[in-house]
Amino acid sequence: FIMVVLFFATTKHKNTNYSNKEYSDQIKKGLLKEDAHKCTGIDLNVMKDLQLTSLDNMLKISDDVLRVQHEVEGFLKVLEKRLQDLHPDSKLTVNLRNKPYKVIEGILQFSWDDQKYPKTGKSIESVIERILDKLNTTKGGLKNKSDDYGAEIEKLKQKQKSDSEARVFMKKDYREILKKGDKTSHMIKSNYLTTLLVFVPIPNVELFRQKYEGAVDGESAVVPDSALQLCNNEDDKMRLYRVVVMDHLKDKYSDKLKKEVKANSKEYDETEIANLDSLHQEQEKIEASIEEKKASLIQSVNSFFSEVYNAVLHLMYLRLFIEATLKYPSSDYYTLLVIPEEGKEPKVVNSMLKKENDSDGQGWYGTKEELKDTEDFFPFVLVKLGVPSKLIEHH
Repeated sequence: FIMVVLFFATTKHKNTNYSNKEYSDQIKKGLLKEDAHKCTGIDLNVMKDLQLTSLDNMLKISDDVLRVQHEVEGFLKVLEKRLQDLHPDSKLTVNLRNKPYKVIEGILQFSWDDQKYPKTGKSIESVIERILDKLNTTKGGLKNKSDDYGAEIEKLKQKQKSDSEARVFMKKDYREILKKGDKTSHMIKSNYLTTLLVFVPIPNVELFRQKYEGAVDGESAVVPDSALQLCNNEDDKMRLYRVVVMDHLKDKYSDKLKKEVKANSKEYDETEIANLDSLHQEQEKIEASIEEKKASLIQSVNSFFSEVYNAVLHLMYLRLFIEATLKYPSSDYYTLLVIPEEGKEPKVVNSMLKKENDSDGQGWYGTKEELKDTEDFFPFVLVKLGVPSKLIEHH
């Protein structure tokens, strides 16, 4: 569902003396009816204390504002996607003067905030620059928070790498098996001998016991009768054995086991077992840090969304003012916003189009599809704000 907000400016016809509120009420009740979820008049008179410029320059600024709007809307989608990935049950809100609102309520309650975006005596360009500064600052904040969170996750992955490697040959972590019952005392390491841990598939256990003492390249590689079973029922597919071999023949012997018995093996490393407890303690600390950083990131994303949505609402008012000034440089106009019901945006636009066509007595206006043109041609100003979201409470 795409929540679309339509901002209209329409010229005041002769003998029409409605206020913005009266006009929007008439449009809602008499024209749009159930097609509009919300319809309300908005006051653009507050924009008239901007430092105005020539119409030619405003035409150029209009293109700049549209570009900024696309950039801001794109970043809002990034924020929504980020929050959905982190916490799908979250609902986004927008803060207006330190009070949180559901997004639709925030749109309807919005009024220009001169403290955040001062405009009295300011040029339109300076207001746009301030909005861009807010956008870029927020982008930087999101990157820093996300990088911090991502680095902690990567740190945990590196710590868990040994856990994954320990389960390559059997489901049970062989390090835990060796710690249990002090099996490490059976491991032998000297200048000439070393201990191999051999992972034998259960169907091949008898074959392994028959062949494990076999010679390698004519040499005796194994200490006789050194096969010791280290686990019983801890794993339903594998049995773990200790075998003591000649250190210089360990690699050839491992290859022989792999080929003849289909048993994998690795050299015993006492540091793996000695460091196991401290490794898991470090992992627990990192996991706790990840949860803390995740909560902070979720809070920041919510805050960033609110700030950027607030900025885009200021931008929409600015854009509507610019477009209305360009279209109606010497006449008054009504301004209103409409939030259509789901899927009713085309119907709302067509209803407004029909009304204005009937008022003008001219029928050459329409959408680009109707006119077979490259752009819409409307007898009114229409600017749209669309933000796809599963995280916004629409009603």
